Amino acid sequence: MRQLFQLANLPAPDASPGSNQLAHLLRASEADRQKIVGLLEQIRTKTITFDAKRIRRTLTGSAPRSCAWYPDAKMTSWIYYEPRVTFDRAMHEDRTEGWGTSNQWRDDGSHAISPKLAFTTKTDPEAGLKAFVLNDEWIVLKAAGTRQQLNYTGVENPLRDRQRHMDGANNLGDEALALRRALANRGLNAEDFLLYIAAIYNSALADDYLRQGGENTMRIPVDPIALDLDVVEALIGLARRIRNLSALSAKLTENATMKEVEALSLAPSDALEAFGLMRASGSGGRFAQVPTWTGDGSAIAAVNAVIHELRGEIDELVQAIFESLPALA
Repeated sequence: MRQLFQLANLPAPDASPGSNQLAHLLRASEADRQKIVGLLEQIRTKTITFDAKRIRRTLTGSAPRSCAWYPDAKMTSWIYYEPRVTFDRAMHEDRTEGWGTSNQWRDDGSHAISPKLAFTTKTDPEAGLKAFVLNDEWIVLKAAGTRQQLNYTGVENPLRDRQRHMDGANNLGDEALALRRALANRGLNAEDFLLYIAAIYNSALADDYLRQGGENTMRIPVDPIALDLDVVEALIGLARRIRNLSALSAKLTENATMKEVEALSLAPSDALEAFGLMRASGSGGRFAQVPTWTGDGSAIAAVNAVIHELRGEIDELVQAIFESLPALA
């Protein structure tokens, strides 16, 4: 990216040899070579400067429902996020001409939603209906893959009037807001509310719903009057644990060693030891010690075994919630 911006600072004729070299390095097709030229022109004319903070982690790509709860490597990529750069929509010989510009990003301000519920919609049971509750920063791509859509939301929408509800929940309907407040009275927060939604979305009941011909969305009960809040709270506890362990598994698969502060945010030290992770004290001087935890393939397998058990427990509670709902008239 630095090379790209350096080329953009040159006059167009002087940048041409460098852009050809960059295209060769990237093994770009002729169409992509033209995009590189257009990208250089936009950087130059819009006076866009390189900013390392714009290199962002992105949730994208198709994956089976087993990847629910926290994105693994198959659904993770890194991009340089710059919404001021746009491209014309692709034209296809057998389709009507597109309109506007092709931009995979929603409103820039919406990416600040945190905690964030990201979820897919697709009628294929092998890929549709999976959700992720993210409290670290992710950019969510619109298209998750072939005929699959990625969406995201939160209890608060920074693009809407923040004064609608003093508790910050300006993105909920009346019943959902009532549930959010009922959970808050129990000491639960916005992320807990989203974990409840994700638990139902990722459940076997949702899978059965699709396999039996349901739509690519399903109604999630949020009326606190109709719900057993003790069961809801228990479900949230399991959801938080499976989300954290899914993150632990994904992170260890990507890098076997992680900083202690991150590891302990996902599981207590006794659990990490039970999984077979090894703690190492940091080195480098009295004030530069950074303890770490390391887990090999057997540790990851142990984590995944507990995740499998938690799925069964979550499915039982979700089933209990739906069975206890009053029958529709």
